[in-house]
Amino acid sequence: LSSLRARPRVCVCCVSLSLCVCVSHTPPLALPQNPTVGLNTIATAFNILEKYGRNLLNAVKPKFWRSVKFNNPVFKSTIHRIQGARHVLSLYGYTHTSQDGLSFPDEVKDVDRHQVASVLFEVSTFRMELGLLVKVRGGEREGGREGGRDRDRERGRGSVCERETETQREGRECV
Repeated sequence: LSSLRARPRVCVCCVSLSLCVCVSHTPPLALPQNPTVGLNTIATAFNILEKYGRNLLNAVKPKFWRSVKFNNPVFKSTIHRIQGARHVLSLYGYTHTSQDGLSFPDEVKDVDRHQVASVLFEVSTFRMELGLLVKVRGGEREGGREGGRDRDRERGRGSVCERETETQREGRECV
């Protein structure tokens, strides 16, 4: 985390009492639209965002690489639930918005590999750090098992923003 804080930063995620990961490319991100979204859901969403980036960098891209459909079950159950995730997709190049999803503009024939790699690095780093946090938090409670529910919801904790410190909140609004 400290290496990320040395760069120009924008807060990405405050999901616990003490975690505020900052990166150089993304706006407020992963702050759940629904405060009951847990760490595992956020980690899964970032895993999928990472896969989108990796697919874009592959020499042989998947058949439908140019678009992301909102009605895709994976998108609806994970990425859609994370505030700012669509912005990450736009940084990858999915800048054309339609009724049913995001896509690359027609005039774009290939991805900006440098931009995608740069964003992918940040997404991958955050996903790995979040994975460590999930592991640490899981080990501290009930033997690390989720039991199919988010612990925050089970324990009746407030929204993510309510648990931030003043320093973490400085310069941003809580939603």
